[in-house]
Amino acid sequence: MLSGSNTSAEENHCKECQKAKDEESVEFNNNMQAVLRIKSEFAPLRRNIIDAMILCLWDDAKRREQCELQFNNQLNKAIGLLEKIQMDISHLQPPLPYQEAEWRTQHHRPDKPKNSPSESGTVVFTVVEEGVVKLGQAIQPLIQPGTRLLSLNQLAEDIIQHVKAGTGSMATIRQELLNHLWKDDWKPAENMTDDCSAHIDPIMVAQAIAADIQFNDIKSREKAIPKSFETTYSWIFQKEPPIKDSMPLWSSFPKWLEDNSNKVYWITGKPGSGKSTMMKLIMQNETLWDNLSQSLGALRLILVKYYAWNPGNMLQKSLQGLKRTVIFQVLKQFPELAPVLSPRRWAFCQALRNISGLPKWTDWEIAESFEALLSSCGKTIQLALFIDGLDEFSMPPAEIVDYIKHILARCSCGLKLCAASRPWTEFQDEFNQCPMLQMHLQTHSDMEIFINSKFNDNNAFAEQKQLYPESATQLLTDIAKRANGVFLWLSIVVKHLLGLLSEGQSIPQARKDLEALPSDILSLYDAIWGSIRPKNLPDAAYMMQVLRAADGPFPWFKIWLIEESRFAPMNIDSFPKDKNSKDVALRSLKRKLAARTKCILELSGTGSSAVVDFIYRLARDWAVQPETWHLICSSYSEVVTNRCL
Repeated sequence: MLSGSNTSAEENHCKECQKAKDEESVEFNNNMQAVLRIKSEFAPLRRNIIDAMILCLWDDAKRREQCELQFNNQLNKAIGLLEKIQMDISHLQPPLPYQEAEWRTQHHRPDKPKNSPSESGTVVFTVVEEGVVKLGQAIQPLIQPGTRLLSLNQLAEDIIQHVKAGTGSMATIRQELLNHLWKDDWKPAENMTDDCSAHIDPIMVAQAIAADIQFNDIKSREKAIPKSFETTYSWIFQKEPPIKDSMPLWSSFPKWLEDNSNKVYWITGKPGSGKSTMMKLIMQNETLWDNLSQSLGALRLILVKYYAWNPGNMLQKSLQGLKRTVIFQVLKQFPELAPVLSPRRWAFCQALRNISGLPKWTDWEIAESFEALLSSCGKTIQLALFIDGLDEFSMPPAEIVDYIKHILARCSCGLKLCAASRPWTEFQDEFNQCPMLQMHLQTHSDMEIFINSKFNDNNAFAEQKQLYPESATQLLTDIAKRANGVFLWLSIVVKHLLGLLSEGQSIPQARKDLEALPSDILSLYDAIWGSIRPKNLPDAAYMMQVLRAADGPFPWFKIWLIEESRFAPMNIDSFPKDKNSKDVALRSLKRKLAARTKCILELSGTGSSAVVDFIYRLARDWAVQPETWHLICSSYSEVVTNRCL
């Protein structure tokens, strides 16, 4: 009987316990909903308080000199103070009951005596600790309502994110900071770079600055240098050039690289003699870095290059393009120079802890950055600057010479400058006493290698050689002799003659055609145009007009579509998207350009990035001559009539 009473009492007790738990659960859920509601109500107030705090910091900072540094320092102090308080309180704040054992383990506190007094979960270790704990409990609801875990670190992070976001008062601060930093008389603080890496990654800042200063076609000229010209040119790195009539055939390039002089090394030669190819292959040669490193000392070596290109856009043929290209390459190689080359942008990113919102580069800021780079030569860096095509700039040659002289005057040491150009009078007068290489006088052996390689790979020539062995050998000798050191002429003629052989001409006929070709390149293009079959002239003229209307290199797939749509409507959506179909179209266009234009137009690049362009600058120069252009337009007069006036 007693046992039954005990069982009944236990059941009643369990029911009461479950009821109490259910009530506690309901109360907990209600409290949590209340906490979430309070949080959402406090969020706007929290943002406004943060906004007001940041605005106060800026308002105080902008009354002082170097306000960007003052703002940065005050923001650091505010965030640092919050983080310090968080650290102090985290050591002293009492745990919730279920966290107490873990807390005591972490902080090496002995267990409480069973009968020790406790009030509201606060353990009194010392009078000081009790005061800090009470302070934490007092400000807790203001920081994170509904929890007893103080989150000052989160508050600090919220402040940083608010600064980065640029909303609220930060929009005004951002604009005022821009106005201040981009004043003409602004000067960077000496300690601007101190302790900056803790706020924002310096490499990321440098990359952002570099990305803003580059331009779309920054590498297109280098890529467009014809591969057909690429021989080894390794002889340029011979320390002792061959001697003729007691004089070296050219100035030793390795010796120039290794010495401490700031004289220009001038690569010159006739149009089409391979100057650009030489510059490109010099930059790709593995020994270049080793030669330049001989006189480095403690300086950091930076190699930069600029290929001027007159048919390109303005940044491809101007001092602005040169400066932007050089600054971009320097920042990519040596991002630590970002605060030196662009202190305004560096200070802006550091103050706002963000890389967005930077203004566009202006001409004066680019000039300022480039001058800062020149000032670093011989102090922290050795700059190796290679400029191809001084004659390609869209400015009088005397002006580009003056700017080269300015660069040299600014860098008495820490600079190696190699330039290539045609032998115009202005360049002759300035660089004639400098170390020099005249390309058209030194490339005969390279030309022979090029000629033999191209003809020996041609099946039609191999067949004809069996019939006319002596004439075949003499043909190759005559081609090299007629080229007279001009690789461009050679390349055009080789393509032309190989095309004739592939069409069935004999070697004697090819030799006769070679004799009839003019030595002048522009006249050579006249002869090639005259050799195009009459039925192919409309196609050639059409494509040239399309290309000139595009005012530069044209994507291959677009010109293929334009060409195909002349004969049947083309639906781009119905064209197969697979790679094989596009490869077939690309090969088809390549054959058409060779057959219709006799390689006056050609494809450069590979795959989807390939473009159609005049094979060389001189081909374009030839085409746009008024008489020539009239002749082209008269062969097909239905396209781009405004270009035919």
